[in-house]
Amino acid sequence: MTKTSDTTCNPFGEKDEIQKKTKVEENGSSFQINSKEFFHLIKIDKGLLKNEVGSKADYLVLLCKRKETLFIELKGRQNFDKACMQIYMTHAILKAQLDPKFKNIAIIVQKEFNKNDLLSTGYKKLVKEFGTKNIIKKNNQIVYQ
Repeated sequence: MTKTSDTTCNPFGEKDEIQKKTKVEENGSSFQINSKEFFHLIKIDKGLLKNEVGSKADYLVLLCKRKETLFIELKGRQNFDKACMQIYMTHAILKAQLDPKFKNIAIIVQKEFNKNDLLSTGYKKLVKEFGTKNIIKKNNQIVYQ
């Protein structure tokens, strides 16, 4: 774990890692981030929100200098609606603690998508909260820079 003095955007304390590059994998899907600046990677499901009831996103990434909050959900099989709802619910739980000046970005990685995914209730809720330009969906893996 690498530490710097720039922890101002992390309201959750020491429950994170500050680093420049990382890769996380679950269910056959992966998310990798390569950043020139340090960022906070926070495990949400079975981590920060382990005592919260309901579905939650897998990870939260805070990019302090870029003023971005990434909500990450890694799915193995096709379940786009559930992934959208997991991110939506995580955002609802954490919203009061997050910096409102930060841009929220939802990242969903799963093995495959179908054309009806964009008609799902979860996606529609997420669009209302994040906007369509701030929802990224990819097959199997994503590298965010």
